[in-house]
Amino acid sequence: MKKETLNLNNIVHDCELEFWDELIKHMPLADSGDFDPWQAYLFQKAMEDAIKHWWHFNGSEHYNLKVGKEILVRRGDES
Repeated sequence: MKKETLNLNNIVHDCELEFWDELIKHMPLADSGDFDPWQAYLFQKAMEDAIKHWWHFNGSEHYNLKVGKEILVRRGDES
Protein backbone atom coordinates (compact mmCIF):
# COMPACT_ATOMS: atom_id res chain seq x y z
CA MET A 1 0.00 0.00 0.00
CA LYS A 2 1.42 3.35 -1.04
CA LYS A 3 1.38 5.91 1.75
CA GLU A 4 0.56 9.57 1.28
CA THR A 5 3.57 11.89 1.57
CA LEU A 6 3.02 15.04 3.60
CA ASN A 7 5.19 18.15 3.36
CA LEU A 8 6.71 19.20 6.69
CA ASN A 9 6.94 22.85 5.59
CA ASN A 10 3.19 22.97 4.95
CA ILE A 11 2.40 21.41 8.33
CA VAL A 12 4.74 23.81 10.17
CA HIS A 13 3.22 26.80 8.36
CA ASP A 14 -0.33 25.79 9.28
CA CYS A 15 0.64 25.04 12.90
CA GLU A 16 2.39 28.38 13.24
CA LEU A 17 -0.70 30.26 12.01
CA GLU A 18 -2.89 28.36 14.47
CA PHE A 19 -0.45 29.11 17.30
CA TRP A 20 -0.60 32.86 16.70
CA ASP A 21 -4.38 32.77 16.30
CA GLU A 22 -4.70 31.05 19.68
CA LEU A 23 -2.20 33.38 21.35
CA ILE A 24 -4.05 36.51 20.29
CA LYS A 25 -7.29 35.07 21.74
CA HIS A 26 -5.57 35.10 25.14
CA MET A 27 -4.04 38.57 24.69
CA PRO A 28 -6.54 40.51 22.59
CA LEU A 29 -5.21 43.89 23.73
CA ALA A 30 -1.77 43.23 22.26
CA ASP A 31 -1.58 45.24 19.07
CA SER A 32 1.87 44.43 17.75
CA GLY A 33 2.96 41.52 15.61
CA ASP A 34 6.68 42.13 16.11
CA PHE A 35 8.78 39.04 16.74
CA ASP A 36 12.57 38.79 16.79
CA PRO A 37 13.82 37.00 13.63
CA TRP A 38 16.13 34.72 15.63
CA GLN A 39 13.25 33.72 17.92
CA ALA A 40 11.11 33.08 14.83
CA TYR A 41 13.79 30.73 13.49
CA LEU A 42 14.09 28.91 16.83
CA PHE A 43 10.30 28.58 17.09
CA GLN A 44 10.05 27.17 13.56
CA LYS A 45 12.93 24.74 14.21
CA ALA A 46 11.31 23.57 17.45
CA MET A 47 8.04 22.92 15.62
CA GLU A 48 9.85 21.00 12.87
CA ASP A 49 11.66 18.84 15.42
CA ALA A 50 8.50 18.20 17.43
CA ILE A 51 6.48 17.27 14.35
CA LYS A 52 9.19 14.92 13.05
CA HIS A 53 9.41 13.28 16.47
CA TRP A 54 5.63 12.91 16.70
CA TRP A 55 5.45 11.58 13.12
CA HIS A 56 8.12 8.98 13.86
CA PHE A 57 6.19 7.47 16.78
CA ASN A 58 2.61 8.16 15.70
CA GLY A 59 2.21 8.93 12.00
CA SER A 60 4.97 7.05 10.17
CA GLU A 61 2.85 3.91 9.84
CA HIS A 62 0.37 5.84 7.71
CA TYR A 63 2.35 8.71 6.13
CA ASN A 64 5.73 9.54 4.67
CA LEU A 65 7.08 12.96 5.54
CA LYS A 66 8.85 15.24 3.05
CA VAL A 67 11.57 17.33 4.69
CA GLY A 68 13.10 19.65 2.11
CA LYS A 69 13.97 17.37 -0.81
CA GLU A 70 14.24 14.27 1.39
CA ILE A 71 11.31 11.97 2.03
CA LEU A 72 11.37 10.31 5.44
CA VAL A 73 9.87 6.84 5.52
CA ARG A 74 9.14 4.56 8.44
CA ARG A 75 12.01 2.31 9.41
CA GLY A 76 11.61 -1.02 7.65
CA ASP A 77 9.58 0.52 4.81
CA GLU A 78 12.62 1.57 2.78
CA SER A 79 12.37 -0.05 -0.63
